[in-house]
Amino acid sequence: MPVLSHGGPRGRRHQHVLPRGAPASTGTVSEVDPATGTIVRSYETGLAPSALLVHGENVFVANSSSDTVSVIDSKSGKVGQTINVNPLPGAPVGSSPNSLTMLDDTHLAVSLGQANAVALYEFKDQDERG
Repeated sequence: MPVLSHGGPRGRRHQHVLPRGAPASTGTVSEVDPATGTIVRSYETGLAPSALLVHGENVFVANSSSDTVSVIDSKSGKVGQTINVNPLPGAPVGSSPNSLTMLDDTHLAVSLGQANAVALYEFKDQDERG
């Protein structure tokens, strides 16, 4: 089960966990307290979450079967944004995002596995978007 560890609210370390073998009809990411192993909260994301990236207060989730990237705001504990990464909406085959990286503080690169391409998106924090 893929796990991404980072500083959580109130200075405590938390881990975000992707479910292993989850059916493509669901999409959740769980935040786990590693000291107790208990789920702190779960986030509804897109279908088949497959990759995680922490950047500042944000946790990015690549959702392979819904062609989106969910952006979890760790301060508010909510999904603050959903980015559509399908370059050809309505096409019979999606883009299947499967990897994420920030090139700098404002540019998100998303690997589109089905398209064998990388897409670049300008990203602004919730606070910056107003």
